[in-house]
Amino acid sequence: MIEKVIIENFQRHKYLEVELDKGFNCISGPSNVGKSAFVRAVAFCLFGKPWSSDWVREGASYCTVTVKFSDGRQITRKKGANVNEVTIKCGDEEERFTSFGTDYPERVQKFLGFASSDLEAFCNLNVAFQLDPPFFLSSPPQTRVVLLDKLTSLSRLREALSKTLKEIKELELERSRVDKSITEKREQLARLAFVETSYQEFLVLEKETIARLELLKRVEVLCQRIAKYKSARLTLRPAIECLERMILAKRKLLCVERLFEQERKIRETKSRLLELEKKVESLKESFRKRMVKLGVCPLCGSKIDESFSDR
Repeated sequence: MIEKVIIENFQRHKYLEVELDKGFNCISGPSNVGKSAFVRAVAFCLFGKPWSSDWVREGASYCTVTVKFSDGRQITRKKGANVNEVTIKCGDEEERFTSFGTDYPERVQKFLGFASSDLEAFCNLNVAFQLDPPFFLSSPPQTRVVLLDKLTSLSRLREALSKTLKEIKELELERSRVDKSITEKREQLARLAFVETSYQEFLVLEKETIARLELLKRVEVLCQRIAKYKSARLTLRPAIECLERMILAKRKLLCVERLFEQERKIRETKSRLLELEKKVESLKESFRKRMVKLGVCPLCGSKIDESFSDR
């Protein structure tokens, strides 16, 4: 929708700036004040046609018409004896075209939303002057078809309907394929019902395997320790053998010491026996002397003389 129009040096207008409201706009006023010039300037800016060099204001070398749209787009048309230029702007992007003849470049046509072939229909549809006949009734049949199509978008509706029907058919085919695939997958799932049981068994086996792996790790650690012990034993074997020899020698030494001790005790016992024997002999001698002194045996009453001996 057109939001603002700026006209410079176009027919009667040296500088004119008009802001339009949304919806319907009416331009009224006395004759020869520039109403038709305003409409002609808008049509010239949008469609590039019609054009006459007399439309440049007297004393100026070219005229400029700018149309701003409510969506932020803007088109500026500059035309004169030595000037033919159009500039389109959308946001911060701006493009300028020069020396393109009477028809707008394709980029400008896309910017405005119509093709060169639709120019007459668009112009008749959007622009009418006060003395023009009703544009629709005065147009040839071919132009009416184009205008009706532009007004109602019947061709687009037919195209959209055709595409929709085609897509519906493709979707139905796809749905049948998907249904068939779902049925096949369900049958496969039914045949693979044992997988759940196998999976549970697998979980049990997994736990057992983990436990056995842990046990195996412990066994490996023990084997490593045993290997270390064996290695240490081999390393310490000479020392162990030496220690065993020392123990054996110590035992032998202890036996010898015990023998010496027993020999010592035997000697002491022998000396004691000798002393006892001496005492016994002394006692015998003392007993004999006493018996001789008594002269009579106190037990049997026999007579005792010097020849008495221990009988």
